[in-house]
Amino acid sequence: MRNDGRANEQRYNEEDLALYRSGQDPWGHPNVDWIGQSLKNVTVGQKYNLSIEGGSSVAKYFVNLSYRSDEGIYKTDKDINTYKTNANAKIYSLRSNVDIALTKSMDLSINLFGLQRQLSNPGAGSPFSAIYSLPSNAFPMNYGKDKVAGTNDLRNNPYGILNHSGYTRYTHSTMEAQAELGQKLDFITTGLRVRGSLAFDFFFENNINRSKSYVVYEYTGDGEDGKPLFNTWGEEKTGELQLLRSSPRPAFST
Repeated sequence: MRNDGRANEQRYNEEDLALYRSGQDPWGHPNVDWIGQSLKNVTVGQKYNLSIEGGSSVAKYFVNLSYRSDEGIYKTDKDINTYKTNANAKIYSLRSNVDIALTKSMDLSINLFGLQRQLSNPGAGSPFSAIYSLPSNAFPMNYGKDKVAGTNDLRNNPYGILNHSGYTRYTHSTMEAQAELGQKLDFITTGLRVRGSLAFDFFFENNINRSKSYVVYEYTGDGEDGKPLFNTWGEEKTGELQLLRSSPRPAFST
């Protein structure tokens, strides 16, 4: 009988293991820490708020401005592209309230709210699946900045996703406004009051997809002239798609 499992067969000999450990042959015996090479240990988040309020017996006001920025956790090579490929989120907001006594019996309230979100990501999306599933000895990160390493079966190289797949950017803006006018009708009956309001909100979406595909290079050894030989898989394609959508929505009430 034959044991097809061949559990005692060695896939790597001692020389292979020594080269993986030493790093002396990074192309033929790669040993890549995909997590350490692709993710930062620390990233930066910032948040700022500015509030102003005041007034008198005639008018009162309140204004709040805020800004928030969250930098991406990915490690990217800033020398490769003229644009940023890291994940990034920025949020701007404005809130304002004004109350005005037009007369002793009539008052006006104006409320404004604005919000804008800007979200950016690598063109091929999140690299986490590749980072956590790719074997450390599958291939090196690259063979130079312009050659993304890979094979026909394994093309999702985190280095390629983060530096050679372009980017996507999504912007969503919302503006809401409300004006309310109130009139006391004490001359009819004490405490009687009528109010009318006008509200308007508007949103705008802008989705820019400038993702692209990249060629991966598989190292097969050195030629007779000593130059490295590669198989190539895939093709370079650049796409540019911009989607715009907006909608005003007025509302009236009394």
